[in-house]
Amino acid sequence: MFPKKYLTRAEVSDHLRVTTRTVDTYLREGRLTGIKVNTLVRIEAKSLWRLIKDNPINAHMYLQ
Repeated sequence: MFPKKYLTRAEVSDHLRVTTRTVDTYLREGRLTGIKVNTLVRIEAKSLWRLIKDNPINAHMYLQ
């Protein structure tokens, strides 16, 4: 589904329709996994897919 292995915070927030601050919260809580390179944060596409799949409210938009 996602062409890239890693996504930016903005890309993840667009997919989830939340703010980038919420994405940061998800990273701190462990709901999303990512890496930090200097000041850049990249989120693993697999963890985004897992979060969408495990959340029944959002899953209906992606799993059709």
